[in-house]
Amino acid sequence: MVSGIDWKNEELLDSHAERWSTLFTCWKAIPRSIRGSSIAVLLNNDLEKIKRFARHLIKGKVQLNGAIVNDAIVFYLKYLTAADERHSLESIIDWKTLRNLQKTEASLEVVLQLLSIEKILEMLQSCAQDDAPTEGDLVLVEKMMSPGLKERSYDMLVYLTSIFEKATHSPLLLKCAAVALKVFAQTEIERDIVVLCLSLLSIYDVTESNFHELRDMQSLLYSAIHYAHSATNNDQCAVFAHSFVKMLKAVQHFAHHKSGTADEIDELIHGANRLSHTLAYSHKSYYNRVIGSILSHVVSRYDSIQVAIFKLHAINDTHSSSMMATNLPPAERLQYKRIFKTLKATVKPIV
Repeated sequence: MVSGIDWKNEELLDSHAERWSTLFTCWKAIPRSIRGSSIAVLLNNDLEKIKRFARHLIKGKVQLNGAIVNDAIVFYLKYLTAADERHSLESIIDWKTLRNLQKTEASLEVVLQLLSIEKILEMLQSCAQDDAPTEGDLVLVEKMMSPGLKERSYDMLVYLTSIFEKATHSPLLLKCAAVALKVFAQTEIERDIVVLCLSLLSIYDVTESNFHELRDMQSLLYSAIHYAHSATNNDQCAVFAHSFVKMLKAVQHFAHHKSGTADEIDELIHGANRLSHTLAYSHKSYYNRVIGSILSHVVSRYDSIQVAIFKLHAINDTHSSSMMATNLPPAERLQYKRIFKTLKATVKPIV
């Protein structure tokens, strides 16, 4: 079967897909105790041809479904590398191959875990050199980011900056940025990565009716607060406050216009409440100076996010409350006076 492969006949390749899947999976019946020592003998003269076939599948030169590609990867890892250590998986994986594997919907988690930090950086560099990273590329970048890359954080900053700046309109940008903040917080580039991600968020044109974009926006803000609160507070507090207001207004719009299902509305409101709770109780000493500004921008319509408003008002000092009651624009000032008694009764302001 292997000897008769015609690599240029796509119809024949596809028609034999099931048989080739069997080729890769039949070895599962071999007892584990004898796999390593017996595989070279069992494969005999066809070893090089089977290696070639597996490499063709993994590199995308033969287009078959993801299940068969997964079988080829498992087969290559378990048997071929054991039979010949010169042919590691890393030797045939590059950025182009990884993109092809993604198109076949093959499982990439195991593959990425087996690659060295140098190989991951090499592929991220290739992505950074692309003129316009696709949504699929951002998914791969997200999967490649791991704690092991912290030791090469400055290289990562260069690559991520290039990738993110070329993908400012991608709906997956915010999700990828949230992961970057989580991974590279508490490292030498924490401040730089916070500046990068919050700057992108501040100019990102969020679609207020898009549930996934709003959820990713909340994830990015949570990563900034929870993992990198020191850098966020020190020199990015104003940008953070602006982005927080943008998020609250977007959730208000989404809920008011019923832009999604009831479950989606509840999830976004819960996300806003969670972020407000984190500010009010976990990091109040860092952010209390911007709470008044945040409240002043969202108090005019607070029905759908009143729990978030109450939590934020809990750390709004008496001076800020007085300033809001007198210095807000007329519509917002009237609205604040109407709800102040409720806020005061619900949460006692901190002096």
